[in-house]
Amino acid sequence: MNLVIRADAGTKIGLGHVMRCLALAQGWLELGGEARFLMAEPNPLFEARLAEEAIEVSYLSTDVAGAADTEQLAALARERDAAWVVVDGYQFDAAYQRRLREFGLRLLWIDDYGHASDYCADLILNQNVFANEGLYPRRQPETKLLLGTRFALLRREFWRWQQWTRAVPWRARRLLLTFGGGDTADMTAKSLEAVALLNRPDLEILAVGGGDPAPIASTLLALGSANRWLENELDMADPMAKADAALTAAGSTTLEALFMGLPSLVVVMARNQVPNARLLEEKGTVESLGWHSELTPSRIAERLAALLDDPSRRGQMASAGRSLNDGRGVFRVLRALTSSD
Repeated sequence: MNLVIRADAGTKIGLGHVMRCLALAQGWLELGGEARFLMAEPNPLFEARLAEEAIEVSYLSTDVAGAADTEQLAALARERDAAWVVVDGYQFDAAYQRRLREFGLRLLWIDDYGHASDYCADLILNQNVFANEGLYPRRQPETKLLLGTRFALLRREFWRWQQWTRAVPWRARRLLLTFGGGDTADMTAKSLEAVALLNRPDLEILAVGGGDPAPIASTLLALGSANRWLENELDMADPMAKADAALTAAGSTTLEALFMGLPSLVVVMARNQVPNARLLEEKGTVESLGWHSELTPSRIAERLAALLDDPSRRGQMASAGRSLNDGRGVFRVLRALTSSD
């Protein structure tokens, strides 16, 4: 009942890969197993979270994603007598996958857009709303697919909100801003410029991010004394429950917002987020503002004002979101792991 997970975090790639793997590790622990991460380099924020879960972490002693990487991962899996190895990251290609299978390891491959071309893992998990078999035409006959938001990996802090129902106020008064741990495009600052244009002193801002909080914190204070900067916040369920609407990146955070029934404006921060944003908008769960570099504060303010003052639309978005993600994805993936031949 040991699980070994290979995933990385950093300023450029953020925390998305390791955080969804953490959700799987938490579920595995609930079954009575143990989990261990292998990462390329330390990440103090994530390490602290692993310590809370009593999950150990090891670090790569070689180059990332090469043959030596797979050898170290295989050695750790054998040392731990791992039932499964989980790999999550765009840096891992088809060759990496084949080498792991040659070591005789049972492999769960977490994927977002079919970037590895050939697939020979036992299981492929793609939790995105646009996931389909057509992304994996060159997979082995024995490779099984877990596709779509019904397999979305939500962490333990979300599990307790299963029976919760969102109240939809006539006028939204609390806005969540979050663009990941890095926010290299400085979307938080641009969004706060948009909020200033709204001239809404009654609007409370919850801004979540990493890095240097000083510039953002001072801007928040200037906009209103009730505004808060939640630095390096890893428990997103509570701020999502408190918010009436969100402005966020169109990545894995959107899956959490769907479950929490949080009406959201989403910004495309990377090319692989384009189909996610488009299809979620078609399903009525979010409004896509498009590519981040093309957005102006005035455009953001215009769309924010429309959403904040439309309770009917926010209610429809909340209902549509929860229908796409019921929060039980982790347990469906665990069932696939524990029932697989």
